[in-house]
Amino acid sequence: MIDAVLPLLNQAERPAILAGRGCCGLGPLLLDFAAHWESGITLTMPAKGIVPDAHPLVLGGLGPGGSEASSRMLAEADLLLIAGATWWPELYLPDQLAIVQIDTVPANIGGRIPVAYGLVGDLVHLLPRLQAGLQKREKPCWQRRLQELKADWQATIAPEYEAEGAPVPPGRAIKAIEAAVDADAVICLDVGDHTVWFNRLFNGTRQKILVSGGWRSMGKVIVFKNDWLAMERDRMELMALDYGVTRLHTPDFAAFARACGGKGYTVHDSAELDTVLPSALHSPEPAIVQIHTAAPIFPGLVSQLTRENQQQERSELVWV
Repeated sequence: MIDAVLPLLNQAERPAILAGRGCCGLGPLLLDFAAHWESGITLTMPAKGIVPDAHPLVLGGLGPGGSEASSRMLAEADLLLIAGATWWPELYLPDQLAIVQIDTVPANIGGRIPVAYGLVGDLVHLLPRLQAGLQKREKPCWQRRLQELKADWQATIAPEYEAEGAPVPPGRAIKAIEAAVDADAVICLDVGDHTVWFNRLFNGTRQKILVSGGWRSMGKVIVFKNDWLAMERDRMELMALDYGVTRLHTPDFAAFARACGGKGYTVHDSAELDTVLPSALHSPEPAIVQIHTAAPIFPGLVSQLTRENQQQERSELVWV
């Protein structure tokens, strides 16, 4: 079963890897495999932190809020290896792309993902076994393209996290959190505008990312407070609808924390982030950090809406 997939892997001239939560703890193995195969790596959101985003082969997240470098890489790749991931964001993956999926759970193979070949096994053993069967072939054109995609993406997003002022630019807040959290922190994300900003800008090291729409988190909580249902407002604004109905009137969350016997912090200006966040994260009591953030239209939303419209048009053509 393993030997039969090796010709597919060895024929690839522009290989890519999509790594998911199943690769947790396997970062060094994944990076060794990617370096040997000369493949780029993109990550599902729960996989951020499995490999360092600073590594030259890691092009960032995928899906809403993900890296445009990752989307471009997959559009140009001739083979995708999916390792330990079951997420299938159709809007961000090309229709005609050969896929090899490896997973520890048999039911995950081909369940939602149209695969050319599937392998079931413990990734701890499977990744090195596959690597041993790879022919070492240099791919200089693909390596230059991956470096170009990553450099272009970094230049695009740099102004988003370098911005300063009040209210706090959301990208600046994400970078401040990145700098303040421990390398092995567990980060719990609920849903909202902050989730896509996190996916877009947070560079993981060894953190564990938990994603859900129903968290009841305990510990230290960071609130991005922009007084809007921002994801809904952005869509309505782009469609020239009356988005005033998405305005929110929320309580003072820092005061709430103090009333409950915890620590409450409020950040009005980006200059306060680098002092407040370490204090909150090292507090012995539960803490809430309320960051008054700006609410610009999320930069990736226009491309996401374009993808959604294209998919709808394709569906209508099929039904006609």
